[in-house]
Amino acid sequence: MEKKNKPKIIIILSIIVTFAFLIFIVINMQKDSINLLITSLFVGIMSILLIFPFKKFGVSNIIAFLLIGLTVFNAYTFAKPSDVVSDNVIKNFQNGSLSDALEYFANNNIKVVTKYDYSDYFPKYYIINQSVIGSNLSDVRELELLVSNGPSYDVQVVLPSFVGESVDALADFINTNYLSNVDIKFVDDTAQPNTIISQSVSGKVKRSDKIEFSVSKAPFKDVDMINLCGKSLYDAKLWLGMNGIGYNIEYDYNDLDRGFVFKQSIDDGTKLTENDVITISVSKGKSIVVPDLTKLSRDEVMKWITDNNLNVEYKEEYNKDYDAGKVISVNYKENDIIEQGSTVIITTSKGSLKMIKYTSLSDFKLWASDNGVKYEINYSFSDSVTRGNLIKCSHTENDIITDGDTVILTISNGKAVIVPNFKGMSKADIQNKCNSLGLNCSFSYYGYTVSTNKDIGVTQTIAASRQVVSGTYIKIALSSGIAKTFVVEINETDLVINNADKTIASLKSLFSQKYPGVNFNFITRSSNTYNNSGFIHENSSVKNGTRVIQGKTYTVTITS
Repeated sequence: MEKKNKPKIIIILSIIVTFAFLIFIVINMQKDSINLLITSLFVGIMSILLIFPFKKFGVSNIIAFLLIGLTVFNAYTFAKPSDVVSDNVIKNFQNGSLSDALEYFANNNIKVVTKYDYSDYFPKYYIINQSVIGSNLSDVRELELLVSNGPSYDVQVVLPSFVGESVDALADFINTNYLSNVDIKFVDDTAQPNTIISQSVSGKVKRSDKIEFSVSKAPFKDVDMINLCGKSLYDAKLWLGMNGIGYNIEYDYNDLDRGFVFKQSIDDGTKLTENDVITISVSKGKSIVVPDLTKLSRDEVMKWITDNNLNVEYKEEYNKDYDAGKVISVNYKENDIIEQGSTVIITTSKGSLKMIKYTSLSDFKLWASDNGVKYEINYSFSDSVTRGNLIKCSHTENDIITDGDTVILTISNGKAVIVPNFKGMSKADIQNKCNSLGLNCSFSYYGYTVSTNKDIGVTQTIAASRQVVSGTYIKIALSSGIAKTFVVEINETDLVINNADKTIASLKSLFSQKYPGVNFNFITRSSNTYNNSGFIHENSSVKNGTRVIQGKTYTVTITS
């Protein structure tokens, strides 16, 4: 009885082991586990099938043990660390150099978009952040790197007063706060040696601001010369000054970074005397020979710049002769020799400039202005295209725009409106007509006419039969009515003798009431007939009995 149960027990154990491992696979599923999963599923299915067809212990036992062995082998393969898998995972270059990252991603055909920001914590051209980390290389075609530009020297810091303090305290502050333009002078003074006796500014300053300190000069110390090579010029000057040692400075090209000492005239360990003057050689940076950058891609240029600790300024423009990302021009030509820290201005291509899809006229004008595209805009009436929309364009979407091209747009003015002849129409009819046609009309009075009644159209600012757009403003002059004729009556009581001004005031009031619509000008003039002022002059064009007409202007002369 026990013998009969042994095959089944072995098969059951095989099934349990297999499916336990299947669960483990599913929980820890990765792309590289697909083959392992398929194999394990096959093992599980075969284990189940073994229960039924085989009754003899030998065959089923052998097969079951083989299945368990296969499962264990798969488990071992799954669990074993694989160098191949790790190599396929994208590297993390955070806090690494941009040069190394560009080389790595170029070798793996991954496009890199670089953005830059200032940082006090990451050295220049070191990577602050990488947009994709931990993914398989095959899944990534593009990523973004945030790259350090080093500390920003436009940042403001609060500079306390160091007067009376040791120069060591100042040195710590300068290094910690990235002050870049500090001049320390050692002068003879009665203060304790190496004590700050004055400073040019305190309070809020930029890191790049010129700041001067005066430090009490220390007497010469009987010291051994130290090795200044590899130290910054600032640190070297500080040590020499604090020990009362005279020095000269020379500058030359060197592989050492700009501003660092690479040679000294007195060897380290030498016992210094009071009369010794040391000459230190300070690096201007590497003497860099410029390659033909126009033959390199943007990423290749950037790697060259970072490798040589240069500064870079990018410009972009459309150019049909250069593929996107290719270098069009640089501010240095091939074989030029430049210093470390120089700024390389690179103009790269954005590829061919292509015509955009017309959306709005304002958007098109902005696009054309940004890209130096010449254009002309024509307007035309259209019964089918809404006002302001495009009727036609000389270039279709994605057409390449060359330097000599002029894009011509034809914009709809909407349906044409034919201007009616408003002459002879009443004010009410004119208003109704304008409203029905979508025109805007305004009214003024022309004056009195010979035959046209009041509020009848006389003239219009836009001639009849002209085509205009809807909403056009038209000014229409209306008649003030048919002109009347009056006979002037002037009584002696209307005149003020010996006062021409009062006579004029009296007649103005009288005439405005009796002769409406008639215009009168009043002037004064001496008279040969009348000795007194205030009378109607003998040569006046308007006298008692003169006929005047509405809409006309007449001159009344008063004796002065």
